[in-house]
Amino acid sequence: MTQTRQSEIRLVPVSPRRTPARLGTSVLRLISTTDHKDIGVLYVTTSFGFFLVAGALAMLMRGELAQPGMQLVTTEQYNQLVSVHGTLMLLLYATP
Repeated sequence: MTQTRQSEIRLVPVSPRRTPARLGTSVLRLISTTDHKDIGVLYVTTSFGFFLVAGALAMLMRGELAQPGMQLVTTEQYNQLVSVHGTLMLLLYATP
């Protein structure tokens, strides 16, 4: 005669649903964090934001140089665009 073995059913406790955190508390937690993973996410996010701003400045410079005689910005503004673009790309995008 063979014996059959009945499997045990285990009940797993279900954790209660978390209420969504308020935006202010999430931002405060991110700003004041010491967790290395959160700090890494902040670095990458900030660096990508500066990359987008510097890219927009680069598109203005390329638009200025697209055709001879077409003036989008003045010569002084163009020099300022080059300076700000270089500063953003070197110090705020590439360095972190």
